[in-house]
Amino acid sequence: MISLHGRYIMQEAFTVALIEPNECIGQAIISELERLQFVKKILIYNRFDVSDNGFLFRGAPVSNAPLDTITDEQIKLLIYCADDNSYPFYRSRVDFNHQWLIDASGGGFDPQMLFFDQMDLDSIKEVKLPHPIAYQYTLILDVFNGLYNLKSANLFTACAVSTGGQVAMNELIMQTKAILNHEEIEYDVFPKQIALNCLPQIYSSSHISNAKLKEIILEQIKFYFSNVNFKIDLTMVQVPVLRGHTMVSHIETEQAISLKTVKEYFMDHASTEIVASPNPAQHCIFKNQIHIGEITHNLQDETSISMVSMADEFGFGIGAPLRALLIRKYQKVMNIN
Repeated sequence: MISLHGRYIMQEAFTVALIEPNECIGQAIISELERLQFVKKILIYNRFDVSDNGFLFRGAPVSNAPLDTITDEQIKLLIYCADDNSYPFYRSRVDFNHQWLIDASGGGFDPQMLFFDQMDLDSIKEVKLPHPIAYQYTLILDVFNGLYNLKSANLFTACAVSTGGQVAMNELIMQTKAILNHEEIEYDVFPKQIALNCLPQIYSSSHISNAKLKEIILEQIKFYFSNVNFKIDLTMVQVPVLRGHTMVSHIETEQAISLKTVKEYFMDHASTEIVASPNPAQHCIFKNQIHIGEITHNLQDETSISMVSMADEFGFGIGAPLRALLIRKYQKVMNIN
C-alpha cells in the first residue's frame, strides 16, 4: 500500500510470465518488475530452450516453467519478448478471461493495441509496446509539438547492434576480437563486417527488412501524432556499438523556439537529462533516461532546432513504456476519505 496525496494504491500480488526473453530484454523487463511490489514472482517460458536462464528476481533465481502451466490462475500478466514468429503460438494459449498480454517485441503495428499514454487500458486485454526508437523520438517530438507546434522533423539514428538482439551483439564482440588477433572474421547476423565499420541497413531481431523497420517506426510516430499535420523523415545506419542509439533530430516548428525554455523542460522532466557529452558506455547501458547532448538553435531561423540524444534500447526503450503501462494498468487508486 503506497500513499499518494491522501489516497492509497493497492493491487493484489500476482505472477508474471516472461516469454522467450533474451538476456538484454529479459533483464530490462525484470528490472522494471522489481520496482512493483504487486509482482511476487516471475516465470520463464521458452518452448525451444530449457537450459538455466540465469535471470535473478530480487536476488533469487528465476525458474523455467513448463508450457502447460502458462494459464495458471496466479499468472495474471504475460510479456512476450521474442520476434513475431512465435507470437501467434503463445497468444493462442493465453486465457484472456484472467490474463493480460503485452507484446514487448516492438515489431508490430496495430493502432488498436499500440500503447501510448492516450490508450484506454480498461477495455483491452492485449497491448503492443512501440518500437524503442519510435518511443524515444515520440517523447522528444511531443515536447516541441506541445510548446511550439511541429512543422517538420528530419530524424537520423545511429543504431547500436542491439537491434539485432544478443546474437548480433555477440557477433560484434567476436569480430572485434578476430580483427585484433589478426584472425579470419566470421559472419552470421550481418552480411558484412560490422566491427570497426558502419552498415546502411539495420538488422532487427525480428528478421524484418530495413525498409519495413523504418516503415514501422515512422508509422508508430505518425500514429501518436495522428492529429498533427507535419512532415517527417527517418534515416538509420548500423554502427559498431553494443548498446545505445544516437539520435539526431532536426526539428522545425510553427512558432519561434526558446532555447532556454527547451533546456529547462528537458532538465525538469524525469525521462530526460542534459549532459555535456553523451556516450553509450556512460549514458546508455542500464540507464532509464534519454540523455541529451548538444542542442543547436539557428538564430537566423528561430523556428528550427537541432539536438543530439542517446538512449539504451532496452533500459529506456523497453523499460520506460513498460513501467508507464504497468503503473497505469495495475495500480488501482482508492480514495479512503
